[in-house]
Amino acid sequence: GTGAFHENAPYLKKLPIPGPVFVATAAATATIQMGISLVILVAFSLAMRLPPSWTWLLLPVICVLWQAMGFGLGLALGTVNVFFRDVAQALVVMLQIWMWSVPVVYTKDILPSWYQHCLKWNPPYVYLHSVRAVFMYGQVPPAWMWVAMVAWVAVTVTVGFRVYGGLKGELRDVL
Repeated sequence: GTGAFHENAPYLKKLPIPGPVFVATAAATATIQMGISLVILVAFSLAMRLPPSWTWLLLPVICVLWQAMGFGLGLALGTVNVFFRDVAQALVVMLQIWMWSVPVVYTKDILPSWYQHCLKWNPPYVYLHSVRAVFMYGQVPPAWMWVAMVAWVAVTVTVGFRVYGGLKGELRDVL
C-alpha cells in the first residue's frame, strides 16, 4: 500500500477517485494472496493427515483483521510516501526488523522473559499467535487477543485516514 499513490498517480490526477481506493485495492490483493496461502496450508495439512479443527473456521476472520491493520498502515505510510519518497525504501528495512522481532521462525521460549512480556504490545504478534492457536492447537484465542486485534485495526485505520485527510489537499499536486 505504500506505493499505491505513486503507482496510480495518472488516475489520481485525472479522475475524481478517492485515494484510499488504491490502498484498499493493494490490501484486497494482499488479502487474496493470503487466502490462497491459507488454502494451500490447509490442503498441505490435510495431506499430512493433520486432523482438522472447527477453530480453522476462525482463520479468515483473523487474517482479514490482520489485513485491515495493514490497510491502515498502508494508507498512512502511502500518504507520507508521496511527500517523502524514502519512506518506501526505509519501510522495507523496518518491516524486516519488525517481523524478526516477532517469533515467526523461532519459538518465544528462547527470548528473554522481559521481552516475552513485551510481545503482546507488538501488533503482528497478536495476529500471528492467534493464527497459531487456531490452526496448530485448535484453541480459540483469548478474549484479550481479539480485543487487541480489533484495537490495532481501529488505531491504524484511524491514523491512516487522519494522515490522508490532513494531506489529501496537497496529495494530487505533489504527484
